[in-house]
Amino acid sequence: MLLSGVCVGECLRYCLCCCERANLLSQYYFFRSIACIFVLFFLYRRKPNLLFLFPDQWRFDWDGRHKNFDGAAIPLKIPTIRSLTQQGTLFSNAFVAAPVCAPSRSCLASGREYDRAGVACNFCNDFPVNTEKTFYNQLQDAGYHTMVTGKDDLTKKSQPGIDGEFHRVELGFSDALRASGKMDVVSTFPHPHEPYGVFLNNTEVVLEDGTPVSAWVSHAACMNKGNKSLCDKTSFPGSTYEDNWTAENAITLLKRKPSGVPWFIQVNFPGPHPPFLITDDMMQVEVDNTFTAGIDQKLSNTSFKCMRTGEPDVNDGKTVAARCDYAAEIENIDSLMAKIMGVVTDMGEMDNTITVFASDHGTMLGDHGDTGKTMPWQGSAGVPLIVVGPNVVRGVVRTTPVSIMDLAATFLDYGGGALAPGMTSRSMRALFEGTNTTVREYVHSGLQAGNFGTDEVVPDNEGPFGGGGFNWRMVIKQYDDNTILKFICCKGKCNGQPSTAKSGEKYTQLLYNIVADPFDMNPLTGPAFDNQTNYLRSLLPTSEWTCGQ
Repeated sequence: MLLSGVCVGECLRYCLCCCERANLLSQYYFFRSIACIFVLFFLYRRKPNLLFLFPDQWRFDWDGRHKNFDGAAIPLKIPTIRSLTQQGTLFSNAFVAAPVCAPSRSCLASGREYDRAGVACNFCNDFPVNTEKTFYNQLQDAGYHTMVTGKDDLTKKSQPGIDGEFHRVELGFSDALRASGKMDVVSTFPHPHEPYGVFLNNTEVVLEDGTPVSAWVSHAACMNKGNKSLCDKTSFPGSTYEDNWTAENAITLLKRKPSGVPWFIQVNFPGPHPPFLITDDMMQVEVDNTFTAGIDQKLSNTSFKCMRTGEPDVNDGKTVAARCDYAAEIENIDSLMAKIMGVVTDMGEMDNTITVFASDHGTMLGDHGDTGKTMPWQGSAGVPLIVVGPNVVRGVVRTTPVSIMDLAATFLDYGGGALAPGMTSRSMRALFEGTNTTVREYVHSGLQAGNFGTDEVVPDNEGPFGGGGFNWRMVIKQYDDNTILKFICCKGKCNGQPSTAKSGEKYTQLLYNIVADPFDMNPLTGPAFDNQTNYLRSLLPTSEWTCGQ
């Protein structure tokens, strides 16, 4: 921006000179000032780059700002996130349109609400590229070079292919280094089927006793597949860790992108999705940190002091100790995001880059005795959202409820792209820049275990309930600073519901004020809330789903 300031001064001086002098020299200054004005026009009209940092399963309150349910600080070392919060705008009530990988990412890609995005569950079907456009397609039409790395999960049923190219062009990615998520990577062990597995299969590591071994075999062992003795602290190093590999791929994409073209990159870190598998070095950072168990959890131990075992650690999220491993994954990703942003800075492009940090869903992490996601509770459906960049308000926390699927329209707004037919996403740019306080009257979320219009269950080994049993819709609406109501309607009992929730026979309907009750422990009941309940019920999507009395 220094060039812009110098050029402005020169233009003004030369224009004044032209007004005062009527000679050949003044004509020279005049034409130079005209050229400078064109340069200024380009500088101020050029499209911003879009850096989208999108880890998997990062819950809303592990953002460095929120407190634990007991009021204690969550002991996280996340300097990058804290810096982004200071430099930009944080949204404390951000929700996903569907709290599980493929549906959530499909809602974002399509810019559509859950019931209209075409992907009902993780393994129902791939993103419908033959009938729907993505916002990546639309950014390409607007002149952007679009890039993606990591697990986009838009072809989760079929997987991205051995080279990561399956549907890459149709999805709208100009360049890509894609991969599967943690569990999917090893789903075909001993044969790799996607790029990260191929990378591991072509990499050699060494056991603590000096024996060389395939990184693929060692990784699978650490994921509890194959010979467990092949997993130790030297055969599972940071150099082959999937989040680290994803960050390196992001840097590779950035370095090989064409110059002079606006760009978009989506960095899909596989972590901190379970299993919470961490290296020995990552655990060392957490030694002596103490984490509190989740709310409404019946455990004999309500806190846990992290300790180093001297070996890689894997945790399924069912114990308090899982919070140590979850924190280690988050802190590692925090450092990787700093590394990627450092590359953009070194390229001289950060001043013209909008940086967005968010997640595809949260995780229960023991709240109400639950693990994983797929549920309407805050730990599952609530995610962090922080935005930094030119004209974005700095150091502000906004409480208005927002939806991650609205990032589609927001990116298109910044990039000068058009919404594709059928997109219902709304731009949040005015929220980012402080010219408006809301973009939606209410926010939707929902999920079911099988295809729309059916009661089938499609198996999903990533879900806490084996992929089955959940079928719900939810609406969140802000009334004032002290009242943000969340209405939930589940067919039958709500999976993993809080101990204070009362189930209905055919439908379970629950109302919460998430300002006073951010962990869903105090449902609002009685005649005093009938009007709000009836009104919010009327706002639920009805094309594929209804909430009975």
